[in-house]
Amino acid sequence: MSKLHIAPNLSIPLEAVTQTFAILAKRGAGKTYTALVIVEEMLEAGLQVVVIDPVGVCWGLRASVDGKSAGLPIIVLGGDRGDVEIEATWGAAIADFIIQEKQSVVIDLSNFSNNEMVHLIADFAERLYQKNRTPLHLVLDEADSFAPQKPLPGEQRMLGAIDKIVRRGRARGLGVSLVSQRPAVINKNVLTQIEVLVALRTVSPQDRGAIENWIEVHGTQEQRNQLLNSLPSLSIGTAWVWSPGWLNIFQRVQVRQRRTFDSSATPKIGVALETPKVLAKVDLSALRQRFAATSTPHQVNRQGELERLKHLVVELERKLGEKYTAHPIFQDGEVERLESAIRSLKYAGDQMLKIAQDLHSALSHVSTSKVRQSSTHIITTSAKKTKKATVAGSSNSDDRYIVLSASQQRILDALAAFDSLGETDIARNNVAVFAGQSPKSSGFTNNLSRLRSQGLIEYPVGGYIALTDHGRILARPIASIESFAQLHTAWYNRLPVSQARILKALVERYPDAIDRQSLAELTGQSATSSGYTNNLGTLRSLGIIDYPKPRQVIATKLLFPDLENREVKVSRGN
Repeated sequence: MSKLHIAPNLSIPLEAVTQTFAILAKRGAGKTYTALVIVEEMLEAGLQVVVIDPVGVCWGLRASVDGKSAGLPIIVLGGDRGDVEIEATWGAAIADFIIQEKQSVVIDLSNFSNNEMVHLIADFAERLYQKNRTPLHLVLDEADSFAPQKPLPGEQRMLGAIDKIVRRGRARGLGVSLVSQRPAVINKNVLTQIEVLVALRTVSPQDRGAIENWIEVHGTQEQRNQLLNSLPSLSIGTAWVWSPGWLNIFQRVQVRQRRTFDSSATPKIGVALETPKVLAKVDLSALRQRFAATSTPHQVNRQGELERLKHLVVELERKLGEKYTAHPIFQDGEVERLESAIRSLKYAGDQMLKIAQDLHSALSHVSTSKVRQSSTHIITTSAKKTKKATVAGSSNSDDRYIVLSASQQRILDALAAFDSLGETDIARNNVAVFAGQSPKSSGFTNNLSRLRSQGLIEYPVGGYIALTDHGRILARPIASIESFAQLHTAWYNRLPVSQARILKALVERYPDAIDRQSLAELTGQSATSSGYTNNLGTLRSLGIIDYPKPRQVIATKLLFPDLENREVKVSRGN
């Protein structure tokens, strides 16, 4: 084989083994599939390949496409399908084995923590660069994990080792393929060094921007427009292959079908995963001999120890089951009913105390002939007085106790939250949002009806709800809202993500308005979509945004209540 056949209309020289590739695409567009087609071609041509697989999807190279016969003889280290279990401290030893034995290998890191993966790859890449002198192609799937744009503490050594291989590895026989669904977060010093760009479907503006940065250095404006304009609509497996220097090609291709088992395929609902019946045999004698010295007796006997521990866990669970039986003290809902009853008893006690005070006042009036007016309020509140309203069914407030459901309690709590801001008459929709209920649901309507019949809420005007004094007693204490920032966060947490983004953008610009088009762009939505229009309509119906002029949107004063008139001052700090 003198060429690597990537697509029906594209074959590339064997010298690709020491070249640098970037295979970029969104998830599911075929980037790993494309990379493994190239690996198949290299292995069939007798070239040495090492695949770094952090996901555990490349072992299928060992089986035929239908899993009924052998595939390619490549050793799999680590992972659930590995020939040998590996440790995070073996990075340099694995590199030595690959270099000295000239073996092609998949290094499966899917069972490693991030710290373990970073440690192994740093050791492996440093040793590979130091010792290798023959052609070898290194494939880095999810390359942004190994060459991040913003390395975390401890990742700098790994990034430096990968950067050195990409920049200078060719002189030592090393070629690299960077495979990623997030080119925007691959280190730019690394990405700009690649010779061949293989771009499949890419939608994200940030990721397309990373591709555009490479094009600005290597291509013309016409090529840029042709590639970038087509990226979002490319079908699965369709790719642009661009090599401005080495191959001097700019070509759109359909990547050929794999000849080995596609272990990277996404599982489908209701379809059982296929398992290959035959795997290609590989010679593991040198591998076992080398790593037997690396393994400790504990590592060698790990499987037996694991089985022993499993049996011990089963036995302990059996004994615990015999010895202890859980007996719940309260049944479902009883705790809430008890709490509600206690609050009602407190209210009844307050009433009795008030009656006693009124009787004392009356007796004092009789004995002294002095006119004395008794208070008509059960509780004095610092909030502004609610408008007078008739409370339907108020006779029910003399029941021995009132039992509230969890959803009814949340309504009282929501009203209390607004009450703490000096807002006593609250729009029905706002109450529903803060209570976690749908304002149009029959359940919410029924809850309001029940609370009103018990004398806990009232309707001061149409579409508005207010707490009664009795309702304030039964409202559970909640974290008070002490600043605009806390109020705004409470709203964000109770809205769908897309609506919360809109509200946040408007809050940040209050009291200024913003045009609808700019607002859509700021929040990552389409100004012409029905979803965006519906989001604005919902927020407006809640009374928290408004349209001061045509095509203009603004946050309302409901999000910035008059704090100066509150008896307890509230911090304006955000």
